[in-house]
Amino acid sequence: ELETYTEYEPKSADAFMVLGAAYYNRGDYKTAQENLQQALKLDSKSSEAHYWLGQTYMMLKEYEKALESFHRAFAYNANSFEAGQAVADAYMGMGQPNNAYIAVLKVEGLATTDKKKAVLYASRARALEGINQPDAAYNDWRRLVELPAASVPKELRAEAEARLTALRSPTPPPASVTATLPPPGTATRFPTATATPLPPTRTPRISPTPTP
Repeated sequence: ELETYTEYEPKSADAFMVLGAAYYNRGDYKTAQENLQQALKLDSKSSEAHYWLGQTYMMLKEYEKALESFHRAFAYNANSFEAGQAVADAYMGMGQPNNAYIAVLKVEGLATTDKKKAVLYASRARALEGINQPDAAYNDWRRLVELPAASVPKELRAEAEARLTALRSPTPPPASVTATLPPPGTATRFPTATATPLPPTRTPRISPTPTP
């Protein structure tokens, strides 16, 4: 059913990007990768397609490819918090918390909502733990739990509370060096100024936004 979307837009990069994102949220990462790569053949500067391809590579644990995709996504949309923060996730996946911390610093000014701040604090705290800065990490986890409950996903709040407890124990267990990724279906569509085309009205529409 999803493929009918691109039958009416065979040369639309956005159509293939939407299809790729939909397959990503279904957990079909190989098919997502194929569609997102097709989107980039049609528009190599699509920051959104680069972003979703990066997320797909993250799920496939191909972190170096993910990093390259996220760098390109951020290069083509330097105002995107999601793309810049994803660079940090890729570095964490590669076991490079120092580079992840540097990447997080570059997007601090783009965290303009409480939801984005929650992601920022978690990403920075993980990186800080990775570079053996437990006190600074503790402060970021604390900032996260102090945000309004509606702005913080339950899984992220649970992680923060667990790390706060661990960091105040006599011998805190190490945090995971790899990035903590959202499960399929929870990702928020990457923001872009380009409108996403819809298929002709004679065909059933699919939502271009991955279902939370």
